[in-house]
Amino acid sequence: MKRNHLITGLIAFAVTLFTVGVYHLTIGGGEKVVKVEHIDGSPAAQAVYTLDEDGNVIPLDFTRVAEKVMDGVVHIRSVQTNP
Repeated sequence: MKRNHLITGLIAFAVTLFTVGVYHLTIGGGEKVVKVEHIDGSPAAQAVYTLDEDGNVIPLDFTRVAEKVMDGVVHIRSVQTNP
């Protein structure tokens, strides 16, 4: 019984080495380069500002916006009956 486990383990190890070798030769052989760019003026930079009626830039009032959209976001209805 132990001989079967040893042979199975050796076969699994050989298959693993073969798989890693094929991956390294085909896909993973090149040098990986990570490029990070900083883009100024992205749309997220103006996310905390809005325009008023006259077109002037003003800070966004999150409380007022949350009050306007509360009914659309959270609609909880509770019904209680007494037995």
